[in-house]
Amino acid sequence: MRSKARSSLLGYLTAVVVCTGAASKERPTTFFSASPGKPVIADTWEDVPKLYPKGWPGKWNGKPCLESQLATGAPIEFHRLSRGPIVAILPCFGIGNELWVFAKRDFEVVPLPMPSDFAGGGFALRRNTGHFVWTADSSTFTVTTSSDAVPYVAQRMTYAVGSSVQSIRLMKVESALYTGANRDNLQWETEWEGKPWRSAPKDPLLNP
Repeated sequence: MRSKARSSLLGYLTAVVVCTGAASKERPTTFFSASPGKPVIADTWEDVPKLYPKGWPGKWNGKPCLESQLATGAPIEFHRLSRGPIVAILPCFGIGNELWVFAKRDFEVVPLPMPSDFAGGGFALRRNTGHFVWTADSSTFTVTTSSDAVPYVAQRMTYAVGSSVQSIRLMKVESALYTGANRDNLQWETEWEGKPWRSAPKDPLLNP
């Protein structure tokens, strides 16, 4: 009698373990599963709804890539900033990628500072930036882009990332010349690089 009871109990425990394992495999992956260095990838735009948490409408507060330039057949990357929110890199035709951040219940587009297209120099905010490469180990990402006006020149911007999109900083701007069909091993030269700010001067009255 005892051996029958043991067999029944063992069979019950095995069934529980098998059912639990099957349930964990079927658990859907959402973009909230992204962690620093481990992005969640949707192969195409049509796959993005599969990554929505249950009950979340998946609203984009605006028009990704202005809709007409959205590359629906290219992968979408969801990254988690270190100790921060989820960001999405959306592929756009011709104009590069856009960076979006999940804020409250919606995704919001994030304009990034880039070298101005005008001869006066300086930096301007743009939403369509270029090709993104995210490096989680150093909390940085690079954006590589080119211009129709000067198609043989490439630019690369390096950004440092803090714990929020408000702490993203442009740190370096580089340029390179395309030579023939070479688009990969370019010789980059630094055009501008951010330096650490000097310490604030002491007040001579308070700190003589």
